[in-house]
Amino acid sequence: MEANLRAVMSKSESERPIRGFVNVKPTLLTDGEGKGWEKIKFGLEGRPALGYFVARKDVGEWVFERLVRREVEEGWEGRGVTLAN
Repeated sequence: MEANLRAVMSKSESERPIRGFVNVKPTLLTDGEGKGWEKIKFGLEGRPALGYFVARKDVGEWVFERLVRREVEEGWEGRGVTLAN
């Protein structure tokens, strides 16, 4: 998937179907209530967040709050963001 995203992004802006991306990489996903999206640790490629599990619910809320509702953090576009509890 990452190779495909990078290949698409190497095309000119008029030829690609997306403007940009952030590749979200959670650790092992679990079901249930979780601990809350605010408690999720995050890191970038090269300095990943350390942890074993993260709730699906928390990941979904984190994506909405950090990537949809706000401007994407500088340096995140076109990279992988790791998530863990």
